[in-house]
Amino acid sequence: MTGVSELMEAGAWIRKQIEDNTTLQAYMEMVPDDVLLPAVRYSAQFPHDVRGVGAFPRILTKIDWLVVVINRGMGLANLVPLVNAIDAALENQSGSTPAALVLACQRQEPFSLMETDRTGASFRQVGGVYRTTVQMV
Repeated sequence: MTGVSELMEAGAWIRKQIEDNTTLQAYMEMVPDDVLLPAVRYSAQFPHDVRGVGAFPRILTKIDWLVVVINRGMGLANLVPLVNAIDAALENQSGSTPAALVLACQRQEPFSLMETDRTGASFRQVGGVYRTTVQMV
C-alpha cells in the first residue's frame, strides 16, 4: 500500500510499545465498544513526507499521532499514572518493525478532552500528540 505503509508500520510500533510497557490495550483509530476501559486510542493526525531534491524518492515520513487513554467518567487523577506510563513507553524512543525504522518519537504537546455520548455517559481522554520519524527499509 504505497503511501500508507509508513502509517501502518509506525502504528504497529506504537501499539507494541504501549502494550509491551504498560498494562493497557491499544487500538488504532477506534476502541471497540466491547472493550473494558481504560484503553488507549491512537490515530495519525498529520503525516508529512520529507523528500530529497529533484527526482529523489521520499526519504522519510514524520507523523503526528494523537495518543490518549480513554476512560468512562470525568475523573482525571486516576488517569495520570496511565498517561505517564504511555509517555515513558513513547517519549524519546526508537525502534523498528520488519518493514520500517522508527527513528524517533517525541511528544509535541499534551492533550485532554471530555466527551459525552448520546446516552449521556461521559468519557475522559488524556494523553498527547507524539511525532514519529519513520523510514521504510
